[in-house]
Amino acid sequence: MGGFGTWHFLKEEPKIFAAGIPIAGGASGVGKLKSMPIWSFHGAKDTVVKPEYARNCAEELKRSKVFKYTEFPEAGHGISGDVTSDVKVHEWLFEQAKK
Repeated sequence: MGGFGTWHFLKEEPKIFAAGIPIAGGASGVGKLKSMPIWSFHGAKDTVVKPEYARNCAEELKRSKVFKYTEFPEAGHGISGDVTSDVKVHEWLFEQAKK
């Protein structure tokens, strides 16, 4: 439940986090996070957690200037290694600061 848990904690405790990177998850009511840097990831062929969860979050946050969404078109649920091994994700994360 990592992706769902990430969204949950970002929503419930936004003052604790400078940014978030949910992987294969979603939540409702994320529009209130429009000023928090979030980079969400999902595999388009995920049969464990439907990509619609992440797509719905992306739709809610589409007007945010600090939200990013990346969907891997040929990937399923096991994308965490692809995300965590990407140097650009680390660079982005460490550019963020609590406001």
